[in-house]
Amino acid sequence: MKVPWDPTIKSQYRWKMAAKYAFNLLMEFDMKEHCFVQSFDHQFLKEFEQICSSELYKIRTVYLHNFYNYIPLPSTEDILSQGDGISCSLLHVTKELVNFCRMHGKLLSVWIDSDVSVEDSRVH
Repeated sequence: MKVPWDPTIKSQYRWKMAAKYAFNLLMEFDMKEHCFVQSFDHQFLKEFEQICSSELYKIRTVYLHNFYNYIPLPSTEDILSQGDGISCSLLHVTKELVNFCRMHGKLLSVWIDSDVSVEDSRVH
């Protein structure tokens, strides 16, 4: 979910209504086993999780991190408190992170920045 970062703009955006609308669509089509909701806006995800909890219909959430590659991942304690998983830049994926996510049943989604990797047909 895209939510404006700027507090002035975000205050004009009906992001709580968007969370409820997204939830209702996913529930209507019974998508809980086939999707997860992710965002860089962790406040949005917390709101979405509250809606899921109040409606007794669990839809997984994944917390996006590293909008800029120089931003480090949160602590492992924070990762444990963040929904069903995290999504991070390829540059932050380590064997320890993969093992940690596996050990704690967390989803790990990885995104690749175009400045980091170039797609081509060669096998590396």
